[in-house]
Amino acid sequence: MRKNIYIVGFVLFGWVFSFAQNSPYTSSSIRHQMQLFGKAGKVLYLAAHPDDENTRVITWLANAAGVETAYLSLTRGDGGQNLIGSQLGDALGVIRTQELLEARRIDGGSQFFARAVDFGYSKSAEESLEKWGHEEILADVVLVIRKFKPDVIINRFPPDRRAGHGHHEASAILAEEAFEAAADPNFHPESAKKYGVWQVKNIFWNTSTWWVTDLDTSRVGKGSLLHLDVGGYQPLLGKNLGELASESRSMHKSQGFGIARLRGKIPEYLELVKGDSCYHSIFDHVDTTLNRIGASNLSATMRKIIRDFDDHAPWKSVTALVALYPEVENISDKKWQELKRKQLDNIVLNCLGFHAEMLAEKDVYRNGDWAEFSWEIVNRSPVAVSVDINGKQKDLPENHLTKIKDSLEISGGLSHPFYLKNPYINNMFDIANLEEIPYPELPPANQKTLSIFVAGFNIDFQVPLMFKWTDRVKGERLRNVEVVPPVYVHFSETNIVLPDGNPHFFTVEIEAATDDVLQNAELRFNAPEGFTITPESIKFSLFEKGGRRIQQVKVQSMEKRAGGEISASLLLDGKLQTAYGKIDIDFDHIRPLRMFPRVNISAVSLPLQRKVKRIGYILGAGDAVPEALQKIGYEVEIIDKERLSSGNLSDFDAIVAGIRAYNTNPWLKSYQSTLDAYVRRGGRYIIQYNTTGWRSAPEKLTGWDLAIGRSRVTVEESPVKIIDPSARVWNKPNKITTDDFANWVQERGLYFAENWSEEFMPLLEMQDPNEDPVNGALVVGRFGKGYVIYTGISFFRQLPAGVPGAYRLFVNILEYAD
Repeated sequence: MRKNIYIVGFVLFGWVFSFAQNSPYTSSSIRHQMQLFGKAGKVLYLAAHPDDENTRVITWLANAAGVETAYLSLTRGDGGQNLIGSQLGDALGVIRTQELLEARRIDGGSQFFARAVDFGYSKSAEESLEKWGHEEILADVVLVIRKFKPDVIINRFPPDRRAGHGHHEASAILAEEAFEAAADPNFHPESAKKYGVWQVKNIFWNTSTWWVTDLDTSRVGKGSLLHLDVGGYQPLLGKNLGELASESRSMHKSQGFGIARLRGKIPEYLELVKGDSCYHSIFDHVDTTLNRIGASNLSATMRKIIRDFDDHAPWKSVTALVALYPEVENISDKKWQELKRKQLDNIVLNCLGFHAEMLAEKDVYRNGDWAEFSWEIVNRSPVAVSVDINGKQKDLPENHLTKIKDSLEISGGLSHPFYLKNPYINNMFDIANLEEIPYPELPPANQKTLSIFVAGFNIDFQVPLMFKWTDRVKGERLRNVEVVPPVYVHFSETNIVLPDGNPHFFTVEIEAATDDVLQNAELRFNAPEGFTITPESIKFSLFEKGGRRIQQVKVQSMEKRAGGEISASLLLDGKLQTAYGKIDIDFDHIRPLRMFPRVNISAVSLPLQRKVKRIGYILGAGDAVPEALQKIGYEVEIIDKERLSSGNLSDFDAIVAGIRAYNTNPWLKSYQSTLDAYVRRGGRYIIQYNTTGWRSAPEKLTGWDLAIGRSRVTVEESPVKIIDPSARVWNKPNKITTDDFANWVQERGLYFAENWSEEFMPLLEMQDPNEDPVNGALVVGRFGKGYVIYTGISFFRQLPAGVPGAYRLFVNILEYAD
């Protein structure tokens, strides 16, 4: 498991991504690094989303096979759901990007991305490739291959419908196409010229009985199928590879993929897809020793260093290790030379027990500020070591924490994810710089080079500016110093709904981001056509970090049907600039960070009638529907375990179960009889999409027969058919037509009802292109005096997006009666 000692993380094409924290200095981990130094192969694992990767195979490749291993995820998973918070869309993509980085820190791999936006579930590769742009996304895969230069590619999925998702299927198709295209100088010659063409030796599919139930394992060793045991015990790591892989997998917490640690033998199978037959190993046609880069002497010398290594005094190996630098510099392949130099740097510094941090006095600064900070450096060994800081050399006594004051002019743009700085272009992130496309995140703009002198050689590396504080519960915390805007502008709502054109009030909060004095500044609102905002601007002065100006703002629509986006600009020092908000991302399993999105709020005016007043809501995963209902005048009370246990639900006009409520609340199924009784007495129980037979979910969601399937309609423009136009749900209190299904986002719905008893009645039919229609998106059944309504319609996406027709339909569902 490779880790840098000074900045925990991994190296991507020469850039270090990570944040400082405690590092492993154990002698066994150093021995492990020394063993990996003698390897020279590369493998690229390829799939579509964060959490698609097989961490068992990646862990084996990086730690047992010892080759450079990377995972290429086509997307950042921004179209998924979130089981740990309310963040969706771009913010969820940031969380899942960080979860992948944490997973790679554990399993020893590196992480790449393409520019593809996760637009949600897709039923076919054809749809996925059309939305992304087939050649554009293929060019990204080719770029990563040409830059990383893997010997072998391993696909997670098959290139057909067995993959279960159009994105999955597309990832396998793209890998096979890239096998040829990466070697073709005429395909995207810009990247070919910059990085050279590259011919991958083999592509394998990481098959299993999941896809091939009758997998013929007798073919193993006959040229087309290989078997791996990826669960071996690694004494130097003190764990089974399966344990490491499980810890890595469990970083995907937003998707609920925490798993138990695996021990013992773990079989994996690799099916040959492209390239010559392989009978023994995926490396049958690859030299993974240093002979391939003309550095066989390095291997022999490192083996001797390992034999002579003193576990109780690792610094004794430093002199022999630094003697390897001239041989490393003689490696003719510059990429391999750079990689081996970095690996050797890490081994030497680990043997010294070396640690360095740049700790700023504050966590945020504006561009152009001067940051005062302190170097904190320690050499834990008796070896003579010195550092050069600003041209001054400083000796480092053994195990003495050396502190040196310094300063740095803050530079770079806002500390906002680089791939989100521009709007999407056709479901692709807009990244103009070819060099940046594969990166999870860019290296910190504010860092300094630290030069270390030891045994006649120097080691240079970049140290980022960090902020450290102590949490009384969690202990030491660290985060990157961030470049922030002058103020954070917070709108109290992300979208505004004006029923029947009624005025709406929301709160604007302007918060000073730093201690800079801001005088005579002005926040100006930009209203869409058909809307007015009062006041049109807010004048303010702020004098310290955290200072606030709070103003209530009125939005009025001049038309009954209108929509658009309200944005804001900041007038400061006579210059008009974009106003930015702030989103804090802070979970225990990933590093804390902030996002600074442009400030905007969607506004919709629509005709809307409603009579029901009081709604009970059982929260699901990442659920923003309660807030959406409050926007249109409903009184919403969150129903928890204690409220259900009281058994008294009669004060609710309707009760709604949020998305995956049964999956995320294990206690909910215990109160099914309480909810059924509420229905029989005349209540309305609306269940949004849930999955059955999954972890804590019951096999049934009600006391009546209603089976949930996996059907869905993924194309948001897909036609819909109202089965019975005379049904109340289409007529009262709002008249619903097919026009109300216009301008929906991402999808129509998912996890539709599949089978139901005769008490239930389907109300809506819809279908994806070239597929049979399905009618389980909205079903209703009367039981006693009340109703159970199940809907797989993705209201959890449509309502926060301000889709007018979705609001009108959901109101009719809440107020359903025969």
